Amino acid sequence: MRNSACRTYNYGGANIDTVQEHTLEVGQEFFDFIKLGKEMKRTHAEVVMVIPRPDGQVLLMTKSFYPQSVYRLPSGGIHIDESAEDGLRRELMEETCLDLPVDKFLGELNYLFRCGNQAATFASYIYLMEPTSEEPNCADADEQITDFRYVPISDLPSIANHLRSLPGKWADWGRFRAIAHDFVAENCRIQEAKP
Repeated sequence: MRNSACRTYNYGGANIDTVQEHTLEVGQEFFDFIKLGKEMKRTHAEVVMVIPRPDGQVLLMTKSFYPQSVYRLPSGGIHIDESAEDGLRRELMEETCLDLPVDKFLGELNYLFRCGNQAATFASYIYLMEPTSEEPNCADADEQITDFRYVPISDLPSIANHLRSLPGKWADWGRFRAIAHDFVAENCRIQEAKP
């Protein structure tokens, strides 16, 4: 369920008015995962990285413990003591070994997770990186990234639908992850390089 709310703020000289609020009813297992990350002071938010190639396709990745055929946009937690930009640089290197400049900040997704009478908040900050022809390579074995692939940005809605359809213990995670893919598909226009 999406609660529409927009705010305008200045980021790097550009006014950004793409802030979305989302409320998700989730099960106890997923709620505990979000809450534990905050209580352990590991993370309160994440960065989502949109990494295009010059042809306009965007990078997806999968991990060893994901359900079969699940790929998604790379993302990573922002540590409590770091800015979103510092978290972006760190996560970009850990997950892809790519040192890319930011093209633009696309927006912010704020989540309210509800489980019975409990509630927890989380945020995703979405960045479009400059296009690259360099191949990604995971530098951090703890990430457990096993594969990368590129897809046209027009495929992101079907990726989001696949995430939303995950069964069992992956259902809440999939619904949460689908939101960023829908957001990027709706708000990101990548220009293909002209030959």
